[in-house]
Amino acid sequence: MNQPDVQIAPNYVTCPCQHCSGKIEFDANQLDTTENTTVPCPHCELETQIFVPQVQDAPPVISPSPITSEIFQNDDADAIAWRWLKKAAEAGHTRSQVTLGLAFYAGSEFPKDYNEAVKWLKKAAEHGHAEAQGNLGICYMNGLGLVKDEAEAIKWLVKAAEQGNAHAEYSFGAAYFLGQGVPKDFSEALKWWRRAAEHGYAVAQNNLAVCYEKGDGVVQDYVEAYKWMKLAATQDHDGAKENADELASKISAEQIAECQKYIEEFAKPKNDPKEKSDFDDALKAVQKLAEDGDYEAQFLIAFSLAEQGNAEAQISLGYYYQNGLRVAKDDTKAAKWFLKAAEQGRVEAQSMMGSIYFNGLGVQQDYTEAIKWILKAVEQGNVDGQFLLAVCYASGHGVPQNYVEAYKWANIAAAQGDKTAIEFRDNLARKLSPRQIAQGQRLAALQAAKQFSLRGNKELANQMRQAIQSEVRREVWRRDEGKCVKCGSRENLEYDHIIPVSRGGSNTARNIELLCETCNRAKSDLIQ
Repeated sequence: MNQPDVQIAPNYVTCPCQHCSGKIEFDANQLDTTENTTVPCPHCELETQIFVPQVQDAPPVISPSPITSEIFQNDDADAIAWRWLKKAAEAGHTRSQVTLGLAFYAGSEFPKDYNEAVKWLKKAAEHGHAEAQGNLGICYMNGLGLVKDEAEAIKWLVKAAEQGNAHAEYSFGAAYFLGQGVPKDFSEALKWWRRAAEHGYAVAQNNLAVCYEKGDGVVQDYVEAYKWMKLAATQDHDGAKENADELASKISAEQIAECQKYIEEFAKPKNDPKEKSDFDDALKAVQKLAEDGDYEAQFLIAFSLAEQGNAEAQISLGYYYQNGLRVAKDDTKAAKWFLKAAEQGRVEAQSMMGSIYFNGLGVQQDYTEAIKWILKAVEQGNVDGQFLLAVCYASGHGVPQNYVEAYKWANIAAAQGDKTAIEFRDNLARKLSPRQIAQGQRLAALQAAKQFSLRGNKELANQMRQAIQSEVRREVWRRDEGKCVKCGSRENLEYDHIIPVSRGGSNTARNIELLCETCNRAKSDLIQ
């Protein structure tokens, strides 16, 4: 007789995750208390055993690995590379996820952390990446970073081995050899070791050689044994060289020569077209984040371009360090990057170096060096440089104190709309006689005329363009996301006036946009 269905009220309980101790809630009525049940923790995403408190014993706690976030806070070149990789991995780039997972697994770049390794390998494995699948299988097989599960290990090893991953092929063969997750089967082990050996896996080549030498599972064949042992030796497999030399004594010189031809052909490098593609995809992933407003991605791109000598990126990096944006505030590093751009002739950076040396920010205070950079900026009509030169003349730092010269340069900077220069000029005027003010104004007019006569209208417009105030440049850079508004290029960027200065255009952010050199020249040709 059929029994009627009985509705049982849920019995919700919580237990801690083995890895992160986060609370996991579930219906105890749905749990078979006679078996271990694993689920992905909603907090750390790692597989953990769940249990009913007071009914089952708690599974062992897997000690958390050392905190690794500090690794990605440094800003030396190596750390930046890893920060870049982590950002690409977070954006879903599978090759970056694999590289990050393997680095945590091996502990080669920073402390070994199986939990972090599993986290990143699992993300890539679920997207079908063979190397990630194989290594995730090994983690399951050995209980590294998660609960040991031989069945789950075999699942991932099979996925990777069927894609031709040599490490997974060898490990799957080892599982058959040892009877881990599958029945012991030496012929199956040998089959997968052969595949791994043919894909260049040294341990499998060594094992296959031993089988041929002893006749285990195959017909005894010293030539085949020598061939595979010699291949393992080319990869410096432990003991393979000595074993190959011993096997050589059992075969003829002609047979050795034939094996050598095979080995040389086998050792020829295979081009991997995916390598560049993987890097390009990672670059695109980080660039997309930067375009979407991710400041960390923007910093990483700026750092990479700055290292390659891009002056605009070097200036941006200077501002990052100067203001403590995404990195610890560091005046010394700010000065370093501004100097690199200044040495390339970038007027904004030259003006900034003048200010840095004047105030001793990240460098030893040096008024003579300050004047050197200020004059370079002034020669290009930079308003910040003009104002700084006025300050130097007023204070007598780096040049003889001269209030009339100070007034002259403050007046020139004020004429370009610099509010600080206007206030400084007007305060300075209170210290001057009417005659000195008139002299300063005349000198300012002569300086403007001199610049005009030397460069003409076109060059004057360029001078005014270079005089865009620093805060306006930063606003435009953020608004236009550090790329050409026409073609999206990030190379050879220039600040361009939408309405030319010669036609009444202003130096405000609304009238300025970022263009690459090519698009800017094309626009200039149309205007002319």
